[in-house]
Amino acid sequence: MIPLIQLSIFSLLMYSTGNLKIIDFFTTNSSEYSFDFSFWEGIFSEIFGLIIGSSVEEIFFRAFLFYIFYEALQTIKKDPFKRAFIILFAIAPLFGLAHIENEGATTISTINLGLDAIIMCLPFLITGRLGMSIGMHFSWNLLQGVIFGFAISGNIAKASIISVEMPNNLLTGGIFGPEGSIIFVLLDIIALILILYWKRIKNYNSFINPYIIKQNSK
Repeated sequence: MIPLIQLSIFSLLMYSTGNLKIIDFFTTNSSEYSFDFSFWEGIFSEIFGLIIGSSVEEIFFRAFLFYIFYEALQTIKKDPFKRAFIILFAIAPLFGLAHIENEGATTISTINLGLDAIIMCLPFLITGRLGMSIGMHFSWNLLQGVIFGFAISGNIAKASIISVEMPNNLLTGGIFGPEGSIIFVLLDIIALILILYWKRIKNYNSFINPYIIKQNSK
């Protein structure tokens, strides 16, 4: 739901400013690849790839690195809550840097993805589980590329429900996609507000789930 709201707002802003034009529906993008495929082959291939990619990235960047640094800093920062937040902000830039070689990557896109790493890590810290973080990551990429037809961190989906045309500028994010846009920070602020609202209605009392601290404290 959160990625749908974010990308709907992004699309409306692009359309209202004359930066988005819908040119087709149910299209394949085989010209971007070295082999031919049908629309449905492209769709299912994208879904499968995004499930694997989103899961692997979340496990590595949100959990694996977090736990390693959490243990490593145990003797330096005793307070488990402060330690968790230090690590949250310390490892976030690594997610942006991991995409720096992607097509169309810029300083703005790298910073944006670093900020997005913080947003996607919050559900993990709040719940102590990766389910919501993986779900947000997968949904964002699926909606971004397969539904709305935007580039996914510089990569073009094999097939998309909507095919759009946008100029290459700072507002659209250019060939990198929405994550390279100067208004991406606004989208993350919206996501943060929605996560805080979700946290409240789910009655989570802390930003750091006790399960994380218990499992990683000596």
